[in-house]
Amino acid sequence: MVNVDLTKPYTRPRKRLIAGVLVIAVLSSLLANSLVVVRIKADSSTEAATNYLVENTPYVNLDTINRLQEKYWHASEATSLENHYRIASIQIAEEDYAGALASIEQCIKQEDGSDQELHLELLLKQACLLVLLERYSEALLPLDQVLLEAPDSLDALLVKAQIFATQDDLEQLIQTLDRYLQIENDNLEVRRLLAQAMFSLEDYAGAEEQYRKILEAEEELEEPSECHYLYGLTCIQLSDFLRAREHLQLALDSGKSYEGVQYYIGLCFMSDGLYAEAMEYLNASIEGESMLQLSHYSRGISGLMVENYDAEKVRDDLLFAAEYIGSDADNTISYQAAQLLQQLEETDDEARY
Repeated sequence: MVNVDLTKPYTRPRKRLIAGVLVIAVLSSLLANSLVVVRIKADSSTEAATNYLVENTPYVNLDTINRLQEKYWHASEATSLENHYRIASIQIAEEDYAGALASIEQCIKQEDGSDQELHLELLLKQACLLVLLERYSEALLPLDQVLLEAPDSLDALLVKAQIFATQDDLEQLIQTLDRYLQIENDNLEVRRLLAQAMFSLEDYAGAEEQYRKILEAEEELEEPSECHYLYGLTCIQLSDFLRAREHLQLALDSGKSYEGVQYYIGLCFMSDGLYAEAMEYLNASIEGESMLQLSHYSRGISGLMVENYDAEKVRDDLLFAAEYIGSDADNTISYQAAQLLQQLEETDDEARY
């Protein structure tokens, strides 16, 4: 631990020192932003494989009595294509995906391709079942076949997107979602996923463009504040701090809880040299126990830039950041805080002589 006597108020330290520290603060915040990742939610419409099977398997939607009658009637049926198809429907409803896959593959062997709609449906069901069995590379083969024969198949593109998202293959995910939007340009959920994927791949200009297009249709969004929050984070990455601040403030004013939103607004004020304003938001971030190490560190830096600010509070903030041991502790921040304390001590020593 570095012991520093900060009993008297500090005037502004050397500009060169502070400029270097502020660069570290900004870079550290950007590293924290990289925690925003793309995940396809299990309970959303983007769970493409499951949704396709549910929507295209009539047996799933039958009541219990009709299900039993259907199952009993087909138990002794001949092994025709139609019967394999019905058995597959029963197996899908019972979540016997391995059995359903075997039945669908029997259908594929027996169908002759004369019914194009059935042919594509069987390939899509085969792919969906392979996804549910986590056999992702195998699932891509029937999906590519579908897209070869029906290039505008949105179902096939969504299932492919689910595979690439599950595998964190962001480049392929972006290509697939972009292709989807070329067909159905007004799907805001798909565009949001594309924006998140671009952000995670550090294509911040691309992500900014997608979020801007989403917000142009803000009235159609169920929860626009989330988009404002993510757009704000993207603008920080592009050093557009004024725009970032505006959208983060909209997210904050919505009353919804977004991780670090007050810290990020404070960072935007700091980046524009508005340190007193920054401290209001950093205070709120600390009171809410959000991003504590970064918030204390940034408040300490801001305090150094405010005339006649209590030097003891600066010391406490930097010391907190230097010694922070929470699960989200950043060793770089700890080191920089300790170094800054040391530099301030040296500056104080020079002033005494």
